[in-house]
Amino acid sequence: MNIPRPPTAPEQFVAALKSEVFDSALADVTTSLRAGPPGRNPGDRAVALHAWFDGLDMRSQRMVLEVARDAAHATLFGVLCVLDGVRDIDDPPHSELILTAVNADGIRRLNPMEEALHDLLNATVHPPSEPAPK
Repeated sequence: MNIPRPPTAPEQFVAALKSEVFDSALADVTTSLRAGPPGRNPGDRAVALHAWFDGLDMRSQRMVLEVARDAAHATLFGVLCVLDGVRDIDDPPHSELILTAVNADGIRRLNPMEEALHDLLNATVHPPSEPAPK
């Protein structure tokens, strides 16, 4: 039996962005800082950052990774604010950005006015309101 699947819901979209953008970015940065940059001939900048990070004590390393986590959150949060129309990227009169998911079963708006994507992200991960790292 073929059950129709509805187009992606805003919650699913934000969960996918958290996983594939926020979590992946943080994992990539963490790996590069801890294990060294990937590739046979990494750039001097990435090598220098790894060497600097490697010379830090464990607490300082944790704090650096928390800063990276805050930056990843702030970046994704800012993009979602733009999609929600609460942060403008053009001159007045501002354009309304409409994000839709389309599949064989229909079309669904992913950034409806009554459901802010940036709020959905903050309900999932919000480093500024979390306890201080130790």
